[in-house]
Amino acid sequence: MRVAITGASGRLGRALLRAFGRDAVPWRRPDYDLDVRGSAGVLVARDRPDLVVHAAAWTDVDACARDPELAMRRNGIAVGELATACAAAGIDLVLISTNEVFAGDRCDGAYQPDDEPAPINPYGASKLAGERAAREAFEGARPRLLIVRTSWLFGEPGNDFPERIVLAARAASAAGKVLKVVEDEIGTPSDAGDVAQFIRALVQSDKRRGTYHAVNAGRTSRADWALEVLRLAGESPTVVRVPLSSWRRDSTPPRCAPLAPSVLDGAAPRTWQAATSAYVPVVLRHLGAESPR
Repeated sequence: MRVAITGASGRLGRALLRAFGRDAVPWRRPDYDLDVRGSAGVLVARDRPDLVVHAAAWTDVDACARDPELAMRRNGIAVGELATACAAAGIDLVLISTNEVFAGDRCDGAYQPDDEPAPINPYGASKLAGERAAREAFEGARPRLLIVRTSWLFGEPGNDFPERIVLAARAASAAGKVLKVVEDEIGTPSDAGDVAQFIRALVQSDKRRGTYHAVNAGRTSRADWALEVLRLAGESPTVVRVPLSSWRRDSTPPRCAPLAPSVLDGAAPRTWQAATSAYVPVVLRHLGAESPR
């Protein structure tokens, strides 16, 4: 089975290349470009994959807030173009989406795949538009359409929340300053490798349609996740918890948007704590430091 992976240079794209191995066909810029109309159709005709996993997206949520029209082009309209090309050619599609399609009012639980989306920022609105465009393109079509939402992705090649929080802690300690962390943004950290393996298992199942949540088990705040990362990294800055409302940025993230993980064949995902514990040594190696004993 030939599996084309858009956004193959990104965090999830790289994990998907590893998960699908020899079957994977990377689609990267400039060949596949969210800004170029028709590029999806050209690659579908050229490579004739059996499946496309669409991991490419404009994920800079603050930039999306500054340019909602471009966000809609890249995360909404481009998805519709790809989905139309796949459906017409009889090619299955897995579309990667986000917890930010939800309003963020699930502070006492977690969002299920069939809960009603209600995005509160341009990034979430553009991703929901992509979901709807894909469903419209595949309406009545023979090939499969699977939508997979995830959140708070971390993993190689770094430059993610765990790595940034370690660097911020070191900088704060060196400057004799406190490290401020948001205490009331709640979500579900997700290891990119775990998400990729879930997608591979989903593709190999008999599921034909549907929306799924690929995340690690559990929920946490940004502050508690940061403290767990710092504990594992052996860093001990002075930490001050602050409300999300005090964090000045262009985009407003959903305050409480944890996702309930979908389970395939009874195989529950590992917890976010276990995934974080396994990943922090990778962060420290990347930063040139040894893991604490």
